[in-house]
Amino acid sequence: MSENAVCEIDVAKYYLKCELGKVAREWTQTEDFVKTFDQTIDKLDDKDAYRLAVTLSCHYRMNPLCHRWGNRFQWRLREIPLSQLLLSEINDKVRPTLMKCRYNLAEFVQYLKDSGTKDNNLREFRDEARRIWHSRIISEDILSGKIQILDGSHRAVILAMRGNAEILCYVAQK
Repeated sequence: MSENAVCEIDVAKYYLKCELGKVAREWTQTEDFVKTFDQTIDKLDDKDAYRLAVTLSCHYRMNPLCHRWGNRFQWRLREIPLSQLLLSEINDKVRPTLMKCRYNLAEFVQYLKDSGTKDNNLREFRDEARRIWHSRIISEDILSGKIQILDGSHRAVILAMRGNAEILCYVAQK
């Protein structure tokens, strides 16, 4: 398992690419479009990009990443086995199944493969040949070798359903 230190601004800009890229779903997203969009985010001033990522995660998306910004964490880029990844809360319809699977990504994916396709509450995880432009996940090392997904749960599930045994993650570590 390889591991590389990364700067928090790299994580912030990656988050912006993933979240703001969702806005552009209305247009046909070609490889050229995504490349140009990503280059535009990369050209943002670091301070502005950081502020935008914090504002977006804390005030608009209200996701668990919000409380991980700042100098309290070191960031690493690591490949994490599915069995170590824990999904975050997704929505009320998915919560009972997540609880049954102990929020474990590998168990959740196995459930989806076994019987989840019949469950309309889980239809948001049907692959339907969805294009994934950004396949890294933002996560936090919590305890006992478990990694909590902070942003990218849907991407992680689709990647796992497609057969990935590990997922490349930005991991916040204290």
